[in-house]
Amino acid sequence: MHGDIWIVQSTGNPQFPYRIAISRGTKTLFAVRAKGKWPGSGTNIFCIRDGSAPEDVDIFEEVERVPVVGMDVFGKRISVTLGRPNRKRCEFLILEKARKSGVGAYEQIFFRTQAAIQGHRSRSKISLRGAAELEIAIDSRERYAWKFPGAETVRKTLPVGDYALMRGETIVALVERKTFDNLLGDFGSIVVLHQTLRELSGYDSAAVVIEARYGDFL
Repeated sequence: MHGDIWIVQSTGNPQFPYRIAISRGTKTLFAVRAKGKWPGSGTNIFCIRDGSAPEDVDIFEEVERVPVVGMDVFGKRISVTLGRPNRKRCEFLILEKARKSGVGAYEQIFFRTQAAIQGHRSRSKISLRGAAELEIAIDSRERYAWKFPGAETVRKTLPVGDYALMRGETIVALVERKTFDNLLGDFGSIVVLHQTLRELSGYDSAAVVIEARYGDFL
């Protein structure tokens, strides 16, 4: 993670007594003021975005410094893995709430652990953005294409892959679809397979989906 560091400091503020930051060298990647330095079992910690001036940060008392071994951003979530055996996985959930007046919005940030995340997922259903908002291009050579109920679909010749998520005329993501037999056939012409993979790698978001069971590979 380029030497990223998790830093917890005591602020002396009774309302938000801790500052939690992820830093890379002299740059702060993410920082919040928090009501606690680590969530208890099954609990969340409410946070606010930290806007401390560098001179204020310098006088805070450091409580903890741990290397960050993984950090990923998934939409409104920042998932963090720390380089220690315990208390190492957590995430920050960043929400935007409309004001009661109906004018503008404000930010809410919740700091939670892996155990709390898993417990929440076990009690709730995952809700995805409506399919009607998706624009999907299906390669004109694709036979027996997947169905995307409610989505806007179009048949066209794609530069590579079988399905593309579109934003206007721009390809956002690509999927190359293969059956198990297709894959075995490609192994017989490995140069062509390598060329396809190279072309897919030219896009930021691309995947190869193989329609098979794990047992087929054994």
